[in-house]
Amino acid sequence: MEVLDSGAGELFHRPDPDKHRAYVREHRSRALVNKVMTEQEAVSKFVSDIASMCWRTIIHTTQERRKFVKKMDFITSPGYLDGSPGARERAGLPAGSGPYRVVTPEAVFGFDEQTRDMKLLAIAEWVEAKDVLEKMDFEPMLAEKIEILEPPTEEELEVLRTYVDPRGGTIGEGKWINL
Repeated sequence: MEVLDSGAGELFHRPDPDKHRAYVREHRSRALVNKVMTEQEAVSKFVSDIASMCWRTIIHTTQERRKFVKKMDFITSPGYLDGSPGARERAGLPAGSGPYRVVTPEAVFGFDEQTRDMKLLAIAEWVEAKDVLEKMDFEPMLAEKIEILEPPTEEELEVLRTYVDPRGGTIGEGKWINL
């Protein structure tokens, strides 16, 4: 109650995928039960995530091999499902919706219009594309020209540090990068 009364406190804790996987392994039944269902049944049964109903989501995460895997063992928000035209709509999701970008401190990814495969669009000036790809368990498509991201201006940094994330909880995990 002190946190509520003071109006200050940790509102968001960065999820730990490893702890979640361990919890699922320990607490989910391993019984052989037929769990086959349609995509629409799966979405309606398991997905109560606001991101699944957004038109252009931007996912912010760290660049780690364990987060960019070939096959997911748990999905909180459906992306383009199998990538086929209309897959999201068949699953009961809004037409024309889906992820727009994935942003890490080292790169920006988009999605191919036809295949819906992830595509490397841009990298930070302090890394090379091969460094980003080494931190992935799969190989994304590559843009014809991979752009180099410009560092933020002093004014943009001031806005980020003062208004968007004054405690540094999301941006740099509390450690500011001096360029």
